[in-house]
Amino acid sequence: MANFYASFGSSKTSIATVGYEQNDGATVRVARTTTGVVEVGGGVYMVSVVLGATTTGLLWDTGEGTPVYAFEDHKADIILKLLKNRKETNPATGVQTLYDDDGTTAFMTGNIWEDIGGTIAYKGAGIDRAEALT
Repeated sequence: MANFYASFGSSKTSIATVGYEQNDGATVRVARTTTGVVEVGGGVYMVSVVLGATTTGLLWDTGEGTPVYAFEDHKADIILKLLKNRKETNPATGVQTLYDDDGTTAFMTGNIWEDIGGTIAYKGAGIDRAEALT
């Protein structure tokens, strides 16, 4: 779980309808909610949340009749996970797992193949695990 912030400016204080949705830049991945959103002061709002595996950002809004929006991009966080976190390939299922920063929680999974066309299932030849780079 991580803290995420949106600043709407000092004219947007004490708004109970501030919320956010998790999206990938084009598609809503987790619907808008106000759950857990708190104002930390001066029109800055915060939420502690676990991002979904396909979430690349939070789209915040004030929830007013004419809402103000803020976008928080997390693509760099996902890229860092891909580069440095532990990865495993299950030779029996052909599923590759990318683990979260704790090294034990699955963050993303996907099938792998022995051919470029994705027609020959992976059979366990080659690297079956890659540890985090340090």
